[in-house]
Amino acid sequence: LKCHENDSEKTPISCQHIQAALRCYAEAQPLTLRNSILSSLDVNNETKQEIWLLATETSGPLVQRVSKNIMAVKCKASPKHPLGYLHFSFYTTKTRERVEHRYFCSCSAFK
Repeated sequence: LKCHENDSEKTPISCQHIQAALRCYAEAQPLTLRNSILSSLDVNNETKQEIWLLATETSGPLVQRVSKNIMAVKCKASPKHPLGYLHFSFYTTKTRERVEHRYFCSCSAFK
C-alpha cells in the first residue's frame, strides 16, 4: 500500500488504515509472549534479546490478534510504522497438489 512511506523529514500523516484503527471500538485480543516460546525460536540470541526488551520495556502487548488472520505486532516506531505496530497476516492457499500456508508482513526484515 505504501501509505506509511512518507518523507522522513515530514511529520508522518496517518493513512486511512490507521485512522480506521483509531476510530475502532472493538478490542483486539492481546497475546502473551511466553519465555519458553521465545527460547524455542530459530533466531540468534541478539534477536531474542531485542524481542524480549521490546516486550518488557514498552507498554502494551507485543502481539494483538485483530481478526481471524491478521495480527498487529509491536515494532520500533518509524515513518513507515508511526504507531510502533506493523501488520502481519497469514493465509492458506489450495492448489491441486497441496495446501500452502503463507504469510505477509509489512516489515522488510523478514521478507
